[in-house]
Amino acid sequence: MVAAINFVSEAQKEKTMIDNITIIEHAELFPAWSQYWTGKCGSIVADDGKLYKALEDIDEKNNTKPSSNADLWQYIGNPSEEYQEWAKPIGVLDAYTKDDKVTHNGKKYLSKIYGNIYEPDVHGWKIIK
Repeated sequence: MVAAINFVSEAQKEKTMIDNITIIEHAELFPAWSQYWTGKCGSIVADDGKLYKALEDIDEKNNTKPSSNADLWQYIGNPSEEYQEWAKPIGVLDAYTKDDKVTHNGKKYLSKIYGNIYEPDVHGWKIIK
């Protein structure tokens, strides 16, 4: 429980060290948005199966559905998508593993190696047609 709270707290920081794919992998830790939800800038919520990050403090006056307001909410990703958008790993702890699937520059890739920290166009990935 404490680890989950720490993860959510770190994920919601402005300059977090946690990438969007790691956040998406733990989507169940974030609350579902509701018309009564309020939170600080950086808070993450689920809406219609997708994750969004608040771009400013949200209160009862400006609380709008994340999927319909890109001015207040930044789309993070959809946990149900098989191919998530590639994000540069910070290091070994969040590196991609063998058989991870990503999209990058409009193409789909499959990681061929464990501990893959490389950009898909550079090394360690196979293009999926």
